[in-house]
Amino acid sequence: MSYADNYVRTRVVFVLVMLVLVLSAMLLLRPSGTPEEQRISGVVVEVNRGEGEGLRSGQSASLVTARIAFENGQETRLPFFDREPQVGEQIAIMRLTFPNGEIRYRRILHDGALP
Repeated sequence: MSYADNYVRTRVVFVLVMLVLVLSAMLLLRPSGTPEEQRISGVVVEVNRGEGEGLRSGQSASLVTARIAFENGQETRLPFFDREPQVGEQIAIMRLTFPNGEIRYRRILHDGALP
């Protein structure tokens, strides 16, 4: 086997090993089971807007996040990509509770769809 063949084989083996590691990590870290879905509502307590500018392109980008308080006293932060919410506004949210106890929140749009 020549040096070039060894070089290519080593690179291919490295890429395959890394791919197997990434896929196994994804399977292990992903919550298992089907989540229990619950529609709840919350009130926007705080709105944050982060802005940045690309070094090469000069394009500006912004991210709007809102801190939302629920009736039971819990709070979470959710991103808003389509609009900027107002403080005190009621937001419809889908609460996903997984069998391992992990809770995730997703915002429900006006037409009932999830973003």
